Amino acid sequence: MSWTRARYLSNSLAAHGVLQVTPSRLAQVQLNAVPIHSFDSTTDPITTDAAQTEAVFLQLDPLLCIHKIRTLARRIVENKTSPVHINHLTDCMPQALAECTVTVQNLEMMAQGEQFVQGQSIFNVKDPEQMTSDILATLQEHAYNSESRWHYLNMALFPAVMTRKPVILGDIPEPVLRCIVANTVSIAEMRDVFARVVSVLQHHYKHSTELLTPSDAFQDLYPHILSPPRDCYLASMLRWTASVHSSVSAWVGVQHAGPVTDLWEKAPDLSESAKVPERKAGESDSDLLEKHAILEVLIGSETWSQSFLRSPFPYLALASTDPMEWEKWRQHYETQLEAVEVPEELARQVQEAIGKSS
Repeated sequence: MSWTRARYLSNSLAAHGVLQVTPSRLAQVQLNAVPIHSFDSTTDPITTDAAQTEAVFLQLDPLLCIHKIRTLARRIVENKTSPVHINHLTDCMPQALAECTVTVQNLEMMAQGEQFVQGQSIFNVKDPEQMTSDILATLQEHAYNSESRWHYLNMALFPAVMTRKPVILGDIPEPVLRCIVANTVSIAEMRDVFARVVSVLQHHYKHSTELLTPSDAFQDLYPHILSPPRDCYLASMLRWTASVHSSVSAWVGVQHAGPVTDLWEKAPDLSESAKVPERKAGESDSDLLEKHAILEVLIGSETWSQSFLRSPFPYLALASTDPMEWEKWRQHYETQLEAVEVPEELARQVQEAIGKSS
């Protein structure tokens, strides 16, 4: 890796440097480190940087985009309108870079369906205000409906798309990350993690009304659990992006910029970065369900309830597809969720803090 420039902005949005892919290619990645909290800036830096590069890379979950792009491809190629479901954990991974790439054109195709194939556009360029509203709504429905803890990335997706450059959603899909974590951490460790997060939150709300969610507390207290698989995936995904595009403006969470830089030259293939280890020896399906229930409470994104996920329990590798069998496991999972609920008073305090901050 060679550095061609480095800068740190006073508003804490740091450009980490330019990464060279290989001497044989001219591809460059301008790696920008985004702080968790918002920052002051008179101009939108992503629009400025994107204008000078071929593509934009954002650390956002691509899962919804992957599902929608596959459904779109099926409609165009096979003339079938039924959605493509994600049946297995490996289906959460992009098979081509285009599956996690957002452009104005594919947003039109996803939103309008067959009418766009006939050459009809739904975004009215003659009414910029209406076009902005339509594209924002389409982004939320068809490309990205999660919420990143790096608030700038949530806001950056729209202006990035409006630069008319391809925008790659490059974070690790949430189901894959959860399965890696659940198979890495033992059930005893996971119970300890939950107990400590609850304890820290209770202590926090005794002395402050400032918002601190279980997700933020979990990620701040245990970066050694959540960050390594994400860092490795981001580095692999970014190298893949740079192998396709000659220059990339990349935006990742500030704590991931350094590790991604360190992993740049030795990043494995994407499939290796997303490889889920074998479950802990001696742990049962019930233990695994409990760990995923704890992760659901701590992270709170309701990943497994998304309609396009065919099985809510891909990590169990259930041989039977009998709805009755799945219902039995679903009830067991609901029991596990109830057992690891955040105490009622603490949940109330968190909701009040969320209300005040919104």
